[in-house]
Amino acid sequence: MMKTHFLRKSTFAPRFIFILLAVAFAVFSSGVHADDAPPALTLPRAPYIQSATARSVQIVWETNIPTRAFLQYKLKSTSETTPDFQNANTTILAQSETRHHSILRNLQASSVYDYRVGAQGKVLFTGQFQTNKTAGQNYQFDVWGDSGSGSDGQKALAAQIDKSKPDFLLHTGDLIYPKGAAEDFNPFFFDIYQKVLSEVPFYGALGNHDIVTDNGQPFLDAFIFPQNGPDGVAPERNYYVDYANARIAVIDSNQDEAALQNKIAPWLERVMSASKATWKFAVMHHPAYSSGPHGDTARIQKVLSPIFAKLHLDVVFAGHDHQYERFKPIDGVTYIVTGAGGAGRYPRKAENPQTAFYWNDDWSFTNIQISRENGKNILRGKQISTTGAVVDQWELSK
Repeated sequence: MMKTHFLRKSTFAPRFIFILLAVAFAVFSSGVHADDAPPALTLPRAPYIQSATARSVQIVWETNIPTRAFLQYKLKSTSETTPDFQNANTTILAQSETRHHSILRNLQASSVYDYRVGAQGKVLFTGQFQTNKTAGQNYQFDVWGDSGSGSDGQKALAAQIDKSKPDFLLHTGDLIYPKGAAEDFNPFFFDIYQKVLSEVPFYGALGNHDIVTDNGQPFLDAFIFPQNGPDGVAPERNYYVDYANARIAVIDSNQDEAALQNKIAPWLERVMSASKATWKFAVMHHPAYSSGPHGDTARIQKVLSPIFAKLHLDVVFAGHDHQYERFKPIDGVTYIVTGAGGAGRYPRKAENPQTAFYWNDDWSFTNIQISRENGKNILRGKQISTTGAVVDQWELSK
């Protein structure tokens, strides 16, 4: 009788193959995670306030990868000690980008708001901003220039600027040394002034170093300034800002005499004469008068100084020479060089009989306080060093 032999099916081969597949999958998955996963979401440029008004604020920030960002904001209660975003206004930006820009409208004047930004369900930054004050309220602002070197002096001065609690910021140019390159904006500006930039608006003038790269395009790309400058000139190089009872003209003084005469001067006269502001200021890089190595700027004296006098401007702020110098009123105008913002300070080159105060022992910034007292409008100026010392004080009234 023939015996039938049944072959027992072996399970070794399938099990071995399954193990190999499992190991291969694990290795492959590990490789994908290590090499191909997107980077963690970070905030290389924290939020900064731009072109604020009494009823609106613009906020700009950057993420390291393209993403749809969100912003939440809420009027701050005086009793709150920590931000409360329950029932906050929420804006989700439409585009997936690395640079994010949100305009907040219908805000309350002279009010503090908590806000935070993030993406992908993650909060990246929490801060607060204040809308512009209105005419009749006291306010203050800081002015400085020639800062963007990343020096210890610049960082120490930035701490004092933050401590002064300004309502807005003005810069007289040379924001980024040595050539206004885009890659230097974070280490030489945004990182150093991060806290105060996240709270109050910043306005700047183009310096000669700022225009070395692509005629200043990285500077213009970084900021959102008012587009109310002269016809025939690229926007945001010259503009004016209204804050409470002040009008401030920001001028690109890198232009030659013909451009100043034919384009800037008519615009300046028109916008400043049209304003009923109590206080009128101009901000630019090149000084009309200076005792530093660069000295006086002839084209500014020839073309713009007569207009400053005609329009009864109160103060003209400049930089370029790395020093602090305040002049006695010249044709009714107080000229200030506040270029000791952080770059190497310059030695004094000349004596000027119109100089009221000269100081260059440390880096410094100008603090301007505006108030209404006993029926008078008062302007108090202070020059503050990296230690917080007040090295000069002066006053105007009307």
